[in-house]
Amino acid sequence: MNIEFNLAHFVRGIFIVTAVTIGMEAALYGVLSARTSIENHAAEARIAALVAGN
Repeated sequence: MNIEFNLAHFVRGIFIVTAVTIGMEAALYGVLSARTSIENHAAEARIAALVAGN
């Protein structure tokens, strides 16, 4: 095990961890934004129903 191999392995590990972290953040953001969008549509539908009922 020479030092160049260890360094390359370490750097590759950092890249993998960074990519996984970014992917998880993107997925979480996508879930949260989709949920907010669904809640907004539901609120709009309730408001429309109230307006139509009056």
